[in-house]
Amino acid sequence: MEKRGLEFWDSHGHLHSEYPDEWVDTLAERMPTCNVRKASLTGIGLLSDHEDEDVLRGYEKYPDLFYPYLCNFDPDDPKSIDYVKHELDNGPWRGVGELFLDTTDTVCANIPLRDGSVKKHPYPVPKDKSDSRVFGEVFDLCAEKGLLVFIHCERLKFLCEVLPRHRETQFLAAHCDYRCDADNARRMIEEHPNVTCDVGPVLKHMRHKNPEDTASVALHEAWRQMMVDFPERICLGTDFVSWAALEKSAYNKVYDAFPELVGHLPIEHARLIAGGNYERLMEGSNA
Repeated sequence: MEKRGLEFWDSHGHLHSEYPDEWVDTLAERMPTCNVRKASLTGIGLLSDHEDEDVLRGYEKYPDLFYPYLCNFDPDDPKSIDYVKHELDNGPWRGVGELFLDTTDTVCANIPLRDGSVKKHPYPVPKDKSDSRVFGEVFDLCAEKGLLVFIHCERLKFLCEVLPRHRETQFLAAHCDYRCDADNARRMIEEHPNVTCDVGPVLKHMRHKNPEDTASVALHEAWRQMMVDFPERICLGTDFVSWAALEKSAYNKVYDAFPELVGHLPIEHARLIAGGNYERLMEGSNA
């Protein structure tokens, strides 16, 4: 499909803890070839003890390409609050995340390594979920500083408990298209003005990989309709966590697919979802 002159802002850009400098260099090389203006640069909480340092190093090398996010703290340790406050007071952070509020039956992330093996990493979900003291104080700090909270929550009831308690905090709900129930996501958008939904390549790939799977077709169509109904509340993000995804052909394939994903929309709405919404969220944050 014709790309329609779309400029992309990747709302779900990850850093890989294996060879992080090479990962960032590869991203910086790939992004301009697909008209990606900027991307978040986030770790995966507690995957390594130096993720925040790796993110900052990548941002400092390419400050015009990345937004650095703070993530490397224990949501069950009250001492984390002091760490987060110190970092947000003194560092160039533009958001916090990816934080993990809730997962369902999957308790570990499977992180592909370059040699083909997989590193299993327990999701750092707080034991008190939406009642987490650490998360609550972090959310308030983000509101004070105008910073975005990027959050993973599979059962949206927990996020919907958080949102009205922190009305001044802006949240970006990660990969809602395949991690969350579409009807619940719609209700969340309707009821809570301080949340935006991040969706990505899985949505389109599911539809084409399983054309006879009625559930996949229904999910795809539900999100296409939400893009029509809420064009200012959805962002596109890649969520790449494997070296294979950064191969030139694989990376390009995703950005070749994105224009089709928003191809049913008026061009002004397609531009919002491709990049404008994420740009507004980030450029509205404190520099």
